Amino acid sequence: MPRAHSRSGCFASGLLLVLAGTLLLISTLTGQTRAVPTQAYAARSTQLPVWVQAQLDKLEVTLKAAQVSGDAKTEAKILNQIGGLYFRTSQFPKALDHYNQALTLARSTKDVQQEAAALSGIASGYQDQSQNGKALETYQQALILATGSGNLREQAAALNGIGWVDNNIGQNQDALDCQKKALPLARQVGDRDLEATILRSIGVVYSDLGEKENAMEYYNEALPIYRAVAISPSRPGR
Repeated sequence: MPRAHSRSGCFASGLLLVLAGTLLLISTLTGQTRAVPTQAYAARSTQLPVWVQAQLDKLEVTLKAAQVSGDAKTEAKILNQIGGLYFRTSQFPKALDHYNQALTLARSTKDVQQEAAALSGIASGYQDQSQNGKALETYQQALILATGSGNLREQAAALNGIGWVDNNIGQNQDALDCQKKALPLARQVGDRDLEATILRSIGVVYSDLGEKENAMEYYNEALPIYRAVAISPSRPGR
């Protein structure tokens, strides 16, 4: 199945968020106050890009074929991918619905990798709805499964998610510990998308701690990766 441009919209918005954070840090470090248009960036990132609908259409065709043939494992995988697309366009109820369907199928077929992926997706949805307790519990379930199955990519994703929740509840050092464990895993599997996300996550924690120069260092590492991914002609979706 073609996957061209499946991440371009997502990581273009990630690039904008990093640029916004970098501008804010520069103004803080130099003492020059300026308006940082983070709200405009956020609004722009929630618009539905053309590539999303095109990708959804392709995935729906594949999903129907899997359902007709009774291929529950492929169905779970596609449902996770659809959930990811809805999540990246801030349609959280739809994302959670698809992740939950994927979770049920993954468990019924004992597909541990898709179960871990679905749990991480569900946790992300809880997190964006400020349900930190549910998010943390679900990320931890995903981490246990990913660790047990040796899935380094999902381990990194779960650790980064746990770090986000820790930072949200004020456990900044715990957040850094988790995200710095996640970073080498993402690099080990060569997932540049996830690497950029984790680098930005670490930058956010340092910024919240008031360590602006450290935050800038991680933002600067993330920027070229976001730029490269945003213009890449072929990036795999989740």
